[in-house]
Amino acid sequence: MLAIIIPYFKINFFEKTLESLAQQTDQRFNVYIGDDASPNAPNDLLEKYQGKFNFTYKKFDDNLGSISLVKQWERCIGMMQEEEWFMILGDDDVLGENVVETFYKNLPEIEKTAHVVRFSSVLINEKDEPISQEYHHPQLENAIESYCRKLDGITRSSLSEYIFRKEKYLTYRFKDFNFGWGSDDYAVIEFSDNSPIFSLKELVFVRISNINITGNLSLSKEKLIEDIRVVRDLLKHNKYLSSNQIKRFAKQYNDQLYRSKSFNFILEIKLIFLVLEKIGIRMAISQIVISFKRFIFYNEKFEYLYWSFRTRKLRKLNNIKILNSHETLEKIINEKKSISRFGDGEFKIIFNDGNPSFQSYNLLLSKRLIEVLNSPNKNLLISIPITFVSLENEKISSRFFWKQFLNKYSERLNNLLRKDYVYGNAGVTRFYIGQTNKKLSFKISQKLKQIWDNKEILIIEGKYSRLGVGNDLFENAVSIERILCPVVNAFDHYEKILELSMLYGKNKLIIIALGPTATVLAHDLANKGFWALDLGHVDVEYEWMKSNTFDRIQIKGKYVSEMGDQSKNDFNEFFDSVYNSQIKFEV
Repeated sequence: MLAIIIPYFKINFFEKTLESLAQQTDQRFNVYIGDDASPNAPNDLLEKYQGKFNFTYKKFDDNLGSISLVKQWERCIGMMQEEEWFMILGDDDVLGENVVETFYKNLPEIEKTAHVVRFSSVLINEKDEPISQEYHHPQLENAIESYCRKLDGITRSSLSEYIFRKEKYLTYRFKDFNFGWGSDDYAVIEFSDNSPIFSLKELVFVRISNINITGNLSLSKEKLIEDIRVVRDLLKHNKYLSSNQIKRFAKQYNDQLYRSKSFNFILEIKLIFLVLEKIGIRMAISQIVISFKRFIFYNEKFEYLYWSFRTRKLRKLNNIKILNSHETLEKIINEKKSISRFGDGEFKIIFNDGNPSFQSYNLLLSKRLIEVLNSPNKNLLISIPITFVSLENEKISSRFFWKQFLNKYSERLNNLLRKDYVYGNAGVTRFYIGQTNKKLSFKISQKLKQIWDNKEILIIEGKYSRLGVGNDLFENAVSIERILCPVVNAFDHYEKILELSMLYGKNKLIIIALGPTATVLAHDLANKGFWALDLGHVDVEYEWMKSNTFDRIQIKGKYVSEMGDQSKNDFNEFFDSVYNSQIKFEV
């Protein structure tokens, strides 16, 4: 019997996937749908297809796929019963109507020959239109040769067009590469266990869109890094590689390192030793020369360290104490501290040296920000970037930014910041983009959710910020009300915003995302006895984490100031009646 595993998260094209299952000419399969704590429950869709094919649905409590896509696959596979064969089908991919029938027609021959079955494939877009040629394969092909063809750009492959023998999966399991990139390629080679891939001509339609990882161009460099890991691990561990394949893999490894335009000392050393072990000393010497050239031209870390050393005397910041994100959240949760956050934009307004695109310079705002920095209120946690004192877990680009900031402003900051005060971390809501440890990012996001767990909340935000809309950020709150404020220059309406916040914020947790205005507003509300949190950027960082992007990207229907021109973003996109009912007032 065949099991079709669907690790579900995105509902956008899920009905197309279900429809393709209902239309199979051979219904000898069981479907197992593992819901990765998606904010979009598929219950209505599943009810529509009840009785059209056999399926089991399970909603998991945690979004494991945001930490490890492979672990999400594996817990979905764990739903299987006695089936001997399985495929993992993407929640937006589509099977040709004869896929299952073709599998069973060829099963007697497959059983004798192979452990991995592969279908032909074609790429489709959001409109179901083909955007590639049809990819067909030799009926029997060595798995490593197939992967070499993919590396050479002759063919393509992804997880949805494969069927695996369960016995081989239990022997080898999936290798856990980031976002599952390369995990499928590695599995095809290992699960084949030196038997050929058995290819069938029936088509699987693989969708490419901006909402899936495959179609996300912002992740191209990270995908390349994972491709490098796959080739390296195959070079190191696969016992079936021929000498010719080793040379092809070594060449591919070099090409990928060049394309990444970066230098990783550990990867380079491993490559040199692999070439020495697998090919010989002459090739190893040649590899040392190639690696040295890469070190000179593509070493971003070397460039950063050199620049950092040259400019070190410009950074003269006094010793100040700043809590890390976890400690900051503990203060908010356990002591019900309000928080006012200062980032580079707030300090630039104070210094009259630039301002955010959404807030013009305002002398009163500058004076109010200084007042907040000097607040004696013990229930208010004044927060500044932890990057002033520690760059641990920051990307190289982020390290450059903050050291450049301190090069310019450290002496002026010394006149503002208190040595006897323990500041919170303003970066507590900047938990994803710019960070190297994505597992820590997930932990911080879950800790943030504890703040409003079982609470009634009032959100004060820009008109198009739409915190929590389209995601599950606030799903554990009891209720949500909103005050919408101007997208730009909100401080010009400060008195009205303060008045409304006090009117609607009684006995509620108040969450504010309003740029520098939020810094002042949280302070003033705290002084009046409210629990007010300046949590700007929390929603966009959560959206970016959910989309697994490594670069800032536009979020449809939401204002993202860091993306610059917003003219192509459709802010009039429909939002459901629940969101509209939450809006109590628009300034």
